Amino acid sequence: RLWGGMLSTLSHIYAFEGWRAFYRGLGASTLGLSHIAIQFPVYEWTKATIGHMARPATVGGGSREREGRGQSLAGGAPLRPARSVAESTAEEQQPTWVVLAASFASKLLASTVTYPHELVRARLQDQRVTAGKGAHYNGIIDVVSQTVRREGVAALWHGFRVNLVRAVPQSMITFGLYEWLIWRI
Repeated sequence: RLWGGMLSTLSHIYAFEGWRAFYRGLGASTLGLSHIAIQFPVYEWTKATIGHMARPATVGGGSREREGRGQSLAGGAPLRPARSVAESTAEEQQPTWVVLAASFASKLLASTVTYPHELVRARLQDQRVTAGKGAHYNGIIDVVSQTVRREGVAALWHGFRVNLVRAVPQSMITFGLYEWLIWRI
């Protein structure tokens, strides 16, 4: 049996590959922060924009839930559009479909832009160092250049569609639950 447990595995990796093997792919994993840096602002902007467009014009300039109650067009109040996008979405719960649409769009965009880092990270972490041979890749730039040279630019998105099948519904559930909890707590 090659692996006898966690300590045996750790000592084997250290003995044959060195301490750097424990950090292989860390730089590429750090690039994953760019995904969040894209997804969250896009989510908030999309939620605000869709929510603002979906909200009907209200009487008196306020939201239907607040200042618009009891006022009618016959009462002489002018019909004005709802408050600005930033003002209205920060204070009001958005319909579920708006949250789901915003989470879908933000995850799709962030994943499209940042997916190559997933491929780079996986290739760096998966390479095996064998006795007498070094690692197949020498770092992030080497993975990208070898992949593009051998397989073409589109190869940087290998597995992208499968990833979306997992990531998009997960994102929609996460943001939907987050928004639901925000307004219940």
